[in-house]
Amino acid sequence: MRPAALVSPETARTFPIRLLESGPAGGGLATALFGELAGHKDVISFDMGGTTAKACMIEDGRAEIAPMLEAGRVNRFAKGSGLPIKAPVIDMIEIGAGGGSIAAIDEVGLLKVGPHSAGSDPGPACYGMGGSKPTVTDANLVLGYYDPKFFLGGRMALDLEAARKAVSTVAEPLGLSIEEAAWGIHKVVVESMGAAARVHLVEKGKDPRHYAMVGFGGAGPAHAVDVARVLGVKQVIIPPASGAASALGFLAAPLSFDMVRSLPVEFSEGFDAAAVNALLGQLEADGRKHLIEAGVQPEDVTVERTADMRLVGQMHDIAVSLPAGTIDASSLDAVRAAFSKAYSARYTSVYEGARLEAINFRVRCAGPVPTLSLSGAAGGGDVAAKIKGTRKAWFERGWSEANVYDRYALRSGDRISGPAIIEEREATTIVPPGDSVAIDDVLNLIIHVGQANAAETTITADMPLAEAARRIEADPISLEIMWSRMINVVEEMWLTVCRTAFSLVISEAQDFACELLDPEGETLAHSPRAMPVFNLTLPRAVKALLERYPAETLKPGDVLITNDPWLCAGHLFDIAVVTPVFLGNRVVGLMGTVGHVSDIGGTEDSLRAREIYEEGFQIPPMKLFEAGRINETLVRLLGENVRNSEQVLGDLHSFVAANAIGAERLQSFLTDYGMQDLRALASMSCRAARRRRCARRS
Repeated sequence: MRPAALVSPETARTFPIRLLESGPAGGGLATALFGELAGHKDVISFDMGGTTAKACMIEDGRAEIAPMLEAGRVNRFAKGSGLPIKAPVIDMIEIGAGGGSIAAIDEVGLLKVGPHSAGSDPGPACYGMGGSKPTVTDANLVLGYYDPKFFLGGRMALDLEAARKAVSTVAEPLGLSIEEAAWGIHKVVVESMGAAARVHLVEKGKDPRHYAMVGFGGAGPAHAVDVARVLGVKQVIIPPASGAASALGFLAAPLSFDMVRSLPVEFSEGFDAAAVNALLGQLEADGRKHLIEAGVQPEDVTVERTADMRLVGQMHDIAVSLPAGTIDASSLDAVRAAFSKAYSARYTSVYEGARLEAINFRVRCAGPVPTLSLSGAAGGGDVAAKIKGTRKAWFERGWSEANVYDRYALRSGDRISGPAIIEEREATTIVPPGDSVAIDDVLNLIIHVGQANAAETTITADMPLAEAARRIEADPISLEIMWSRMINVVEEMWLTVCRTAFSLVISEAQDFACELLDPEGETLAHSPRAMPVFNLTLPRAVKALLERYPAETLKPGDVLITNDPWLCAGHLFDIAVVTPVFLGNRVVGLMGTVGHVSDIGGTEDSLRAREIYEEGFQIPPMKLFEAGRINETLVRLLGENVRNSEQVLGDLHSFVAANAIGAERLQSFLTDYGMQDLRALASMSCRAARRRRCARRS
């Protein structure tokens, strides 16, 4: 049974708002269907078309549901720039990367791909309809992935020379050949899609390495394997008719009805169990009524119950499954365990003494899942002519001779080793060297992804700064991907703070910042949405903390803290929390979060304070955690000297959680790129910032 589902005509007329975003939902439903047919209940949906790519998560055969969506965004891919609509939809991320995404050189000389698109008119340069800017489709044609005479099954011819001419406009400024630039476009768009999908999944506490991927859409099969490799996914499923797979999703959906009601309840001894059970019972009765009216037999209705829960004082909630049967005092341990499991997966462990509350209760009633028999989308080709020929295609190490297969001639049990190109009318599947394909019983392409070899160490700890910078700058494509990865690290930290903070000033006003710094306290990356003043002052605070606690004296599990107004942003309300990141026993970077807490003690009219002692509680450079153990003395002193201590301490815990997530991501980044030191990147970051300022002035 899948949470996204069909509704009866009567329900659609009564609740038309529930049809919003129903089109893209087909892709999520199709992913669940094809994942199940391939023996996978946990899969990632990857749907890439001409303008955008979409991804969502299917867990236990079910698409995750979001309680709201945004419409009319000012910036299409900027969350929060649209109008919120409280209606349940499949929780899907939209990425500005498709076949028509345009590649360009930015003001500091780095290759960017998207979010601007050539669309279908004029479209990519290779369409021959007047487009001249290089796109992802042009790059794929240059790389040999597409047959210019077999696009759309031969109904449309592509212009290879026009594609090469367009790609040359970015190749020449970068000092690359046309093929190298096309490969760079491919790598950058793959990394962009992989990074966005990773943030979407990790924000929910999910590790993409534990999932398979279903790739579809017109451009999805050409990129799915490389996106999977970025995510650490080991298996990719390309269904038959993959270019039109979304339409099949609706045929596999059951009738269902979802309901939600608000009822704030703190789950503690003496909670109003009667009100909770009455509400859940009413929601279930309403849902059953709608399904029975639509023709579902009463015995075929299944019911699921969840609550939107959070720690008391927080602003954002998470969905938590409720135990079956009557909810009463004996259910409290089960409710707390379910919340702790969901919260820990997304953020960090629930700290001792934290209180839980539910804000909304949700009930979903669903009918039986249809059983489909799929045939006709694949097969029927001449088995003797399954290999159409060979074609030169460019991969990581340059040109390779790849066999080209007719998908319609492949049969269950066939096995193919990469490099290979598998063509069908709606899409082309690319299988790089080192990967392999097996055809399953329903004619899915099951691609086994060979994981990238561990990167050789390119930047050592004792390498001279100039030499390290030279090596990094020698590969402009990897440099752009590195910048993107680091920005994604701090963006993930920023989102973690927003969702785990307790005070409105942090979670809603967003008066805080997250940064990634090198071991000397120089900024490498900060969230684009951070408060600018903190971007300037946090490095100063970090350097003061390092003066008190030199990097060589720090241990894994240490967390530093200060709110010294001469080091942070000018007053005691701004608290900086800094976590060292280790590679082996050596500090290789620092994750910092600084934010304005809701209270710091002292006079309530802090604007009239004339001495620092009147403003409140001052924390000199100290350790909040030492070797993983919290400084109970400091926490108790702070809690006793501020108003709303639960809120203030809750915000500090959110800073610590964000830094811990950033530290994990930075360690993965260093491993992926064979780097043991970040100082060269920090110096290049400063130079890039200067070039950007000069470019804007001119």
